[in-house]
Amino acid sequence: AICFPLGVLAGAFPVLKRFIAPLEVGGGYTPPVALLPLVSVVSGLLAESGMDKYAAADSARIGFIVAITSFWLYPSIVALVEKVDDVFVNTAYTCGASRWQVIRHVLIPVAMADIWESFRVSYAIGWALIILAEGYAIGRIAGEYGLGMFLVLMQRRREMDNFFAAVLMIIITAMVFDFLFKLVGRKLFPYRETD
Repeated sequence: AICFPLGVLAGAFPVLKRFIAPLEVGGGYTPPVALLPLVSVVSGLLAESGMDKYAAADSARIGFIVAITSFWLYPSIVALVEKVDDVFVNTAYTCGASRWQVIRHVLIPVAMADIWESFRVSYAIGWALIILAEGYAIGRIAGEYGLGMFLVLMQRRREMDNFFAAVLMIIITAMVFDFLFKLVGRKLFPYRETD
């Protein structure tokens, strides 16, 4: 919801791309693990502002996942929009299309199949971030559960059978969702040869 329109616009308008570039570069080179303490800080600030402690922790974790995923997804979408062949763009302009019509009727449709693949990859990245955000970003609040917390708890208790069972379920779930992404991709973009 954030990266798609921003990435398309930055790919179409180099001025916007240059404006966002410092944030993109800084975020891209920052290891996600280095930002985990920031999740605790944000959660604490939200809780101090009157937000429920569970909602504050969840909001901080979701913000972490969105930010880190965006650092990967945004430049990918920009590159895919910029990669659209100039022949399509110039043909649209020759036919009298405006800049916004070129974006809506040329850049997005031509790049969309590749952007869909970027969504698929970012979903996989999100799984790793969920484990980080739940298990390591904030100390467990009493009564709070999650997959990342479960993995950390099983590792601390040395209950590795439960740990690896959960990892196996993550892999199976990821494979199912990856298959669904590919299936939907085939329906949306039947002209593309996919795996």
